[in-house]
Amino acid sequence: MSRKYVLAVITILALLAAIYAPQKYLSVTTHLTATSPLNKSPSGTSRLIPLVKSVLSKGGVKVVVSLLDNLSVLEGYPHRSYSRGGLSDILIIMGPDVPYTEREIRVIRGFYHAGGALLIADELGVVNGLLRALFGAEVSEEAVQTYMAMVVYGQRPAWRAEFSFPAEVRLNVDLPSYFVSTGNLTPCAWYSTELAGSVLEHGRVLACYVEAPSRAFVISDTSLFVNKYLKGSEADRALAAAIVRWLAGSVEGGGVVRVYVDVGHYAAAKLDIPLPHIGRILAAYMESAASEAVRYAREYVVESPAPLKLAAILALTWSIYLSARRWYRARVERDEPLEGVSERSVLVYSPEYEKVKVRLRRRGRYKQLVANLYELTDLMLKKRLGLSVERLAAGEGWDSLSLYLGGDLKELRRAIEDLQRVKEYLEGRRRLMLIFRWKRKFNYYVDALNPLFKRLGYELVR
Repeated sequence: MSRKYVLAVITILALLAAIYAPQKYLSVTTHLTATSPLNKSPSGTSRLIPLVKSVLSKGGVKVVVSLLDNLSVLEGYPHRSYSRGGLSDILIIMGPDVPYTEREIRVIRGFYHAGGALLIADELGVVNGLLRALFGAEVSEEAVQTYMAMVVYGQRPAWRAEFSFPAEVRLNVDLPSYFVSTGNLTPCAWYSTELAGSVLEHGRVLACYVEAPSRAFVISDTSLFVNKYLKGSEADRALAAAIVRWLAGSVEGGGVVRVYVDVGHYAAAKLDIPLPHIGRILAAYMESAASEAVRYAREYVVESPAPLKLAAILALTWSIYLSARRWYRARVERDEPLEGVSERSVLVYSPEYEKVKVRLRRRGRYKQLVANLYELTDLMLKKRLGLSVERLAAGEGWDSLSLYLGGDLKELRRAIEDLQRVKEYLEGRRRLMLIFRWKRKFNYYVDALNPLFKRLGYELVR
């Protein structure tokens, strides 16, 4: 049995095995929930980070953004300060799903008392433990559920907010909560709830701020910072920019502001992604007969750093490419396209004495024919006109050729220049030319050069 048949049988068996193999899944854990700064959907807050960079960098400030899945990075030391030259580092907390532990609250308090500024947004009361510890404040835990129940029963309330600090602006908000207690915070924004033209609630405290011992801005609504409003509302962008500028401090003199964004307090979502067919086979084999291989794969592949994975993929791809290249060079026929034109490769016959037809025999691939056509064109130009393809491609001799042929020579000139480039490519003087169909290239040259050959007394026949 030949090697082709063996490969065909193996391929068919592999396809059958892939089709009937049990389905395997790859478990992926993601934190891309509604208000996460990593969420790029309209309900996420990913646009807040570029906004912070653009606002602070306009004053000559260098902005360094760090996404924190562990707040231990902010662990305080006696000599550590988060305030330098009138600028303060900022910690951003956007509607987390998981409450902060006592240890994390101590870390945030240390950051705040060491000169760091806080931007906190939450309408569900998840951060109440942190707010009570720092400011003695508390956000209502029932407001959003009450409003959602109204929506379920067909009632469509609207919320209008009015800010007096850090900028005077009026805008619409989406499902806000309110402060049950403001503690030592100063209220700076209030909202009202409207339903069918009537006001249901008025004067609810929406946002507060404090300037000592450091600056902090707390708002009981994350919709101000979600992508939908930061992209489509100029008022929301202006207010968010004013808050960021106030938290950072004086930016006119330049400096460095480090912005820490908490991304580790969001509910994890687990996704089971089905593996492709070949993945099914490998997963089933590894699960049943190679548990040790599974352990090594998890330790050295799945849990390896991303740069190491990328380097391994590049190395594997490069080795496959080199192997395929060596195999191809060892088996393909060596092509010598520029071997010249002789009587054995050109058939000349004459139905009429005054008209000679030249037919190029096809010997091998069309690349060979293009090379032969170059040699034939160069030979005829030298014998009849004292020119050459190389000289014409360099822009010499076109005056005498235009007097000889007459008419528009743009297409002929384009074909001559392209033919010279192809000749240099075949000789190895050009590194790469993307020619996918040599037959089409050969036919193009024949059509373009035929007016020249007819004037010389010949005709090319494809």
